[in-house]
Amino acid sequence: MYRTHFFRLSEKQRKIFACEQLREIITTKRPFLVGIQYNKNYAVFYKYENKTLKLIVNFGDRKVKIVTFYFIEEWQIPKI
Repeated sequence: MYRTHFFRLSEKQRKIFACEQLREIITTKRPFLVGIQYNKNYAVFYKYENKTLKLIVNFGDRKVKIVTFYFIEEWQIPKI
């Protein structure tokens, strides 16, 4: 089981989602796209309430660090 850490979430971001909500998304929802970034963090994309949620996460030794998250527009989803 991974532990979740919230690395750089701003106060404004914490008002959008509580830590438990983000943890639930990561543990129960299936992302539709995952990609690794140059900084070795992962960009994880979810459909969430008719929006696209992009989470930047880092997987460590039994830990998941949520670096940040934001909602993006459909055209911002990377093409494969």
